[in-house]
Amino acid sequence: MAQRNDAKLGTPRVVRSLLRAAPMGAVIAERALGSHALSRPAGPVRVPRSTGLLVGMVWSSLTIAALAYWDERRESAAALEDFAQEQATVAIAASAALATLLEATRR
Repeated sequence: MAQRNDAKLGTPRVVRSLLRAAPMGAVIAERALGSHALSRPAGPVRVPRSTGLLVGMVWSSLTIAALAYWDERRESAAALEDFAQEQATVAIAASAALATLLEATRR
C-alpha cells in the first residue's frame, strides 16, 4: 500500500531511501514533500503483543516485592524473638549471680 501511495505522489526512490536511512533524511524529505510522505496508511490500530509481557513483568515485580517485604517482617520478628530469649537468659544468669552474692554477704 505504501508503494502505491508513493507511486501516486511521484515520490522518487531516492527520497524513499532517505526516509529509511536516517532521521535527517526523513526531515529533508518531509520538508520537500510535506507530511503526507511520512504518514502511514489508515488501518486498524493493533495493540502490541508486548502489553501482556509488560503486565507480567509488573505483576512479577510486585509479587517479588511483596514476598521480600513479608520475608523481612518474618526475619525481623524472629530476630526480635531471639534477642528477647537471650535477654531472658542473661537476666536469669544475672539474678542467679546476684542471689549468690547476696547469700554470701548475709553469712
